[in-house]
Amino acid sequence: MDRGGSAAPPPAQNDRDPAPLALLLLHNEQFRSTIAGGIAGCVSAVVTCPLDLVKIRLQNRRLGAPASPGTLGLLTSIFRDEGLRGLYRGVVPTLCGYLPTWAIYFTVYDWGKSAFPSALGKADPDSLTHMLSAISAGLVSTAATNPFWVIRTRVMTQPARPTPNAPYYYTSIINAFTTILRLEGPKALYKGLTPSLIGVSHVALQFPLYERLKSGIKDRNLEQTGAASIGTPGILLASALSKMTASLITYPHEVIRTRLQTQSIATPTAFGRFPLPKYRGILQTARTILIEEGEKAFYKGFSVNLLRTVPASALTIWTYEVVLRKLTLWVQTQNRGG
Repeated sequence: MDRGGSAAPPPAQNDRDPAPLALLLLHNEQFRSTIAGGIAGCVSAVVTCPLDLVKIRLQNRRLGAPASPGTLGLLTSIFRDEGLRGLYRGVVPTLCGYLPTWAIYFTVYDWGKSAFPSALGKADPDSLTHMLSAISAGLVSTAATNPFWVIRTRVMTQPARPTPNAPYYYTSIINAFTTILRLEGPKALYKGLTPSLIGVSHVALQFPLYERLKSGIKDRNLEQTGAASIGTPGILLASALSKMTASLITYPHEVIRTRLQTQSIATPTAFGRFPLPKYRGILQTARTILIEEGEKAFYKGFSVNLLRTVPASALTIWTYEVVLRKLTLWVQTQNRGG
C-alpha cells in the first residue's frame, strides 16, 4: 500500500518531556495499518449497510419462496414495513465485524508484504508475496471475527415484527450472542467458518490484482507526468476492477456460507431427537442447492452484491490509503519537531 514514505525513527525523549503515547504507538507501522484499517471498515459498513441487508436476504431465499421483487423492490419493501431502522438493522454487529476484520486484515497484510519477500529472498514484493500476504491476512481476520458475522447475519435475516409492539427474536447483539450460545452452543458461532476460510481465495485474487493495477497506473503516471504517484481516481479504479473480477469468480461460496450461517438448530421430534440439519458442510450444501434450485441459485443476489461490494471495496481501500498516508505524514512532521 502507498504509505507516502517511511517514517523516521522517533526522536529521543527525556524523562521530563515524554513522547505522547499516541505518537509512540503511531511510530509502529503495523499499528498505523491497524488504525487505518479499522476506520476504513467503519466508513464502508455505514455507507453500504442497506445493500448488505438486501444481499443477505436474497442469498437466503429458499425454494418455494415468493418471487423476488428485486433490489429496489426489496429496499422499498423493507423501508415500508420496517422503516429506516429496518434498512440499518444489523449495522451495530456489522460495525463490530468490519472494524476488527479490516483492522486485523490490513495489519497482517502489510506485515506480510515486508516479511514474505525477505523470507523468499526477493528484493521487492511481487504477485506471489501479495497473494501470500492476502491469504495470511484473510485467514487470521476471518477466524478471529467469525462470531460477529454469524450474529450479524442472524440479526439481518430475521423477519419483520408481526405487530409494531412485538419484539424481534434477537433484540440486540448481546441478546443474539447469548441466545445462540444458550440454544445452539459455542459451535454455532463458528457456523460457516470453513466456507469463509475457503472464501479467502477472494482476497487472494483481489489484492494481488489491485497491487498490479495500482503499479501499472503509477508507471503510466510516471511516463506522462514524471511522478510515480496515484491519486483518488487511480485507487478507486484499481480497487473496483479487482473487486469485480474476484467477486465473479468466488461468489458461490458466499451463498453457501450464508445458508450455513442462517440455519438455526432444528426442532426436536416427538421422541426428543433432533433431525439432521438440511445443510451439512460445504459439498453437501452445494449439492442440495444445485439439485433443489439449480445453478442460478449460486448467484442469487449477485447484482446487488456488486452494487454493494464494488463501491464498498473502493471506499474501504481509498479510506485506508488516505488515512495511512495522513498518519505517516503526521508522524514525520512530529519527528521534525513541527
